Amino acid sequence: ILGIAGIGKTRLSSEFERYIDGLVGDVYWHRGRCLAYGDGIAYWALAEMVRMRAGIAEQEHPETAAGKLRETLEQHLADAEERAWVEPRLAQLLGLEERVSSDREDLFAAWRLFFERLAEEGPTVLVFEDLQWADAALLDFVDYLLDWSRNHPLFVLALTRPELSERHAGWGATKRDFTSIALEPLSDEAIDELLEGLVPDLPQELRARIRERAEGVPLYAVETVRMLVDRGGDIESLEVPETLHALIAARLDDLGPTERRVIEDASVLGKSFTKEGLAALTGMDPQELEPSWPRSCAKTS
Repeated sequence: ILGIAGIGKTRLSSEFERYIDGLVGDVYWHRGRCLAYGDGIAYWALAEMVRMRAGIAEQEHPETAAGKLRETLEQHLADAEERAWVEPRLAQLLGLEERVSSDREDLFAAWRLFFERLAEEGPTVLVFEDLQWADAALLDFVDYLLDWSRNHPLFVLALTRPELSERHAGWGATKRDFTSIALEPLSDEAIDELLEGLVPDLPQELRARIRERAEGVPLYAVETVRMLVDRGGDIESLEVPETLHALIAARLDDLGPTERRVIEDASVLGKSFTKEGLAALTGMDPQELEPSWPRSCAKTS
C-alpha cells in the first residue's frame, strides 16, 4: 500500500485486519515498523514481529525475554532439533545472544522456518510499516520469504511512502501474486463528508480552511478537528495549523508540563514500553503517571 504520510495506509491495514478476523477463525497477525535511523535497526521490523508473537516488551530483561522466546518456540515448533537450531538465531535477531551465525542464508532460513511453522497452524500475516525506511537487508529477507514460502498461507502487507520506489525501483513487482495499491488524496467532497461526520455543525468558513490546508490528507483533517474541539471556546476564532507538522507541534504545545515530560521520555523508550520502564526514566512513581499518560497518549496518537 503506497501513499504519502497521513493518507490512510495504517487505517486501511487496520480495516483489513478487522475484515479478515471476521472471516477466518485464527489468524497470526504480526506488525513491525521500520526505523528511519539508529544502530542495529536493519531487521528491526522483523524483530518487533517476533517480540509481538512471544509477548516480549521492548525493554524486557534479557533473561525473561529469552524464556518467553523459548516458550513460544516450544508451542509452535514440535521438533526439538528445529527448536535448537531456530532459537539462537531468533535470539540473535532480538539481540539476546551474541552472533551465533554470520551466514545470512542460515539466519534467513531459521527465521523463515519460524513463520512457516506458524502458517502451518493458521494463516499468518506480516505487516511491515514505513517500509520506505527499510534496510536493503530486510527487503532481501522479504524477497527470500516470498520465494521460499509460496506454498504456505503467508501474507505480507507492506505500508510505504513513495520514497521506496525511488530507493528500490520495482521492488516486489516481479513476485507472484504481488499487488500494489496507491492511495490518492481524498477529493474535496470526501473531506467534507469526513468533517461532517466528525463535527456536523462545523462553520462553512472553517470547514473550507481545513479542507484547503488538508490537501486531501485525512489525518490532517481529523487531527485538526480534534485539536479544535480539545481547545474549546469559540471554534470560529481558533487558528488552523498550516501543515501536518505544525498540527503535531500544536498538539504538543497543548500538553501540560507533566504530560509533555512524559511524552518526551516515552519517545526515548520507543513504540512500546512498560509503565515501570517509563517510571524509571522519568523518576516518577508508577502511580504518579496514572493521571497524565492516558491524556498524553490520547492527544498525540
